[in-house]
Amino acid sequence: MDFAEKMCDYITMIDQGKIILDGNLSEIKAQYAKRNVTLNYEGDISFLKNNPIVESIDDFGNTTGIRLKSASDIQELLKLLVNNNVTVKKFNANDISLHEIFVLLAGNSEVKEGENV
Repeated sequence: MDFAEKMCDYITMIDQGKIILDGNLSEIKAQYAKRNVTLNYEGDISFLKNNPIVESIDDFGNTTGIRLKSASDIQELLKLLVNNNVTVKKFNANDISLHEIFVLLAGNSEVKEGENV
């Protein structure tokens, strides 16, 4: 999906044969990004797993997506990272990847036993 994000202005997402999202990429990302932070860092962020401001953490390889419980907690997250000696290389607030949107809309549905792929 990273490739689609770089190449497309307009997208349609299909899950199990049904259109689940259709529209301008920048508008779609703005709609879903309200409580999201994309983070590139060095250090240990395991302290965030049980933090009350964090809803979820997704590791996408070279980038980590953090979804906060409230959009107003973005500055608090940055303070926590700095106070816990995490080197922040990139902190992009209110950003979300197409992968994150797809997982949010379609879930992590796995193919059930006996289903055709």
